[in-house]
Formats: sequence, structure tokens, C-alpha cells
Amino acid sequence: MSKLRISLAAGIILISLYMLITQSFDWIPYSSFLLGMLMLVIGWEEVKKGKRGFLFITLQTLLV
Repeated sequence: MSKLRISLAAGIILISLYMLITQSFDWIPYSSFLLGMLMLVIGWEEVKKGKRGFLFITLQTLLV
């Protein structure tokens, strides 16, 4: 796994835990942005591996 993928996942988990504990949902746009970036990174890694099937699912999820 790439360092970028791990750091994005850790950022999402930390923001989600913060929102869960404080009940302050002002951080939802940031977590959504990080989730989109994580999907983009996953798709890019799949392209590098040569797995095109999962790429289309990932890009569709990213765009929606």
C-alpha cells in the first residue's frame, strides 16, 4: 500500500472519530473530499497494476 493511501485513510478515520465524539458535523465536507481522493488513489493504483475492471467502478464512485 502506498503511503498516500494510508495517510488518506488515517485522516478520514481521525476526522470521523472527531465528529463522532464531539457531535460536530462541520467536518463532513473535508471527510467527503478525503474519501474522494482516496478513491482516486485506489483507482490510480489499480491502473498501475493493470486491473481495468475495478478502475471503472472506482472512477464512477469518485464522480458520484
